[in-house]
Amino acid sequence: MTAPNQGHESRASHTGACHERGSRTTGRSRRALGTAELAAGFVRPRASLLPAVGGAGIDLTPEWLKHFAIQRFGTYDMQVLLGTLAARVTVLAVLIGLAARRRMTFGLAGMTGFAVLGVAAAVTRPDAGVTDALPALAGEPVPPR
Repeated sequence: MTAPNQGHESRASHTGACHERGSRTTGRSRRALGTAELAAGFVRPRASLLPAVGGAGIDLTPEWLKHFAIQRFGTYDMQVLLGTLAARVTVLAVLIGLAARRRMTFGLAGMTGFAVLGVAAAVTRPDAGVTDALPALAGEPVPPR
């Protein structure tokens, strides 16, 4: 005969393990971003991920949206566009973190996708050099043991 609360205990321990995986992924994400930003300081500050990805995102933004932002926000248009980019990246990171709670490989794949996006954005900037890819690569996550 099984104990009456046995099913609840296993479900609770599974939920705890999922939260722990999500927390570990969040910690890895913060360390990866911090490492990438630190590396950008040594390589070239303009190779930092947010300006590189933001610049590439702005280049890909449709002209009508750029004109709308300039008309609507005036001299603050760049800050608004970069802010919305940061908000979209944050939402995507949260979704990746939630997926990582189910399976760690989803989190690592999402972080690798961010690194690939960062490398592509950094090296395709008009004034970019080969070393501009280093910050994104430095922030690439290391799989857990």
